[in-house]
Amino acid sequence: MTISSLPLSQIVNVQLNIQPVSSPRRDFSQLVLFTNEITPFKENKLLYLANQQQVEATFGTHSETAKATLPFFAQSPRPTHLMVAPWNKETESPKESLSKLTEYAPHWYAAVFLGVLTDKEILEASEWVLAADKKIFGITTANPDHIEMDAKKSPFKALKDKQNYRVVALYDKSEPYAIMSFLARGLSVNFAANNSTITMKFKQLPGISVESMTLTEANKCKALGVNYYTYFDESAMVAEGTVVGGRFFDEVHILDWFVDAVQKEVFATLYHSATKIPLTDRGTAILIAAVNRVCKEGINNGAFTTGIWHGDAFGNLNTGDRLDEGFYVYCDSVDNLSLSDREQRKSPPIQVAVKLSGAIHSVDIMINFDR
Repeated sequence: MTISSLPLSQIVNVQLNIQPVSSPRRDFSQLVLFTNEITPFKENKLLYLANQQQVEATFGTHSETAKATLPFFAQSPRPTHLMVAPWNKETESPKESLSKLTEYAPHWYAAVFLGVLTDKEILEASEWVLAADKKIFGITTANPDHIEMDAKKSPFKALKDKQNYRVVALYDKSEPYAIMSFLARGLSVNFAANNSTITMKFKQLPGISVESMTLTEANKCKALGVNYYTYFDESAMVAEGTVVGGRFFDEVHILDWFVDAVQKEVFATLYHSATKIPLTDRGTAILIAAVNRVCKEGINNGAFTTGIWHGDAFGNLNTGDRLDEGFYVYCDSVDNLSLSDREQRKSPPIQVAVKLSGAIHSVDIMINFDR
């Protein structure tokens, strides 16, 4: 005899709230090499290669692509993989290839092209990258005109004048793909790790011949923000670790990571909330806590540090105040929110101050003695 029963949910009703997965943070280690050796691609639009053996098996041991990837895979540490994309050089400009790739793989961070680009191609690609969402364009040049302070001779002078800090250039007269090694090292940073941020000055480029540089050449490069790899006394190293225009590469990389991380962390807070985050001071405090979490990541990875704030005053932070935590996050009271913003459910703006830790690149030492 079968005995029917009532469901236990009549007494204890348990329901599972599914936790949605929000947009992941961007990977700021993704370097793509555009190659005009397009035969291996067939139906694939993008190849992900983990080592030099895979490159040579795909493109051939003596291919130009294998020559270009060798400096990347010789570097240590480096990103876990390299992306290789097709560049149909006969019908597409570098600018068009960058745009085409971004349509189906938008989250790449840095790009390098196989071969020697014309000045026009360099300028067009650089302008496209500047207008894109947090991307870098890398190039090696052996042209001595490119380190002249003359916009008619040097595309880098033209880019400096336009304040385009999205180009990383390396002057090397013998190694056409030296920038691949530079970027492999620069993009190896794991922002989730402790004390992991770096400066590119002083770094080595394994497998790249060290350039013989005159002081005049070095000064020309430095004035434009073009990097070079040479001996200082008997030590081989990169100098100065900048993007074109003179901003330091690591600062551009760090701030790209930080902007993306703050955006994704705040969005995840809104997206994951099982109930609404109220448009109240208690609600904005939840968003401030999300920003604070990313700021603390910046302290942990070495990007930010304590110090004096030299920027404009806002909130309770005045110019000249000390950032004891290395950051300050401020949001005005919801009581002061305009009616139109309240009707649109728009939070008061959140303002953030962070103190970049920078890096020591040079030092003056005074020695005194007495007889």
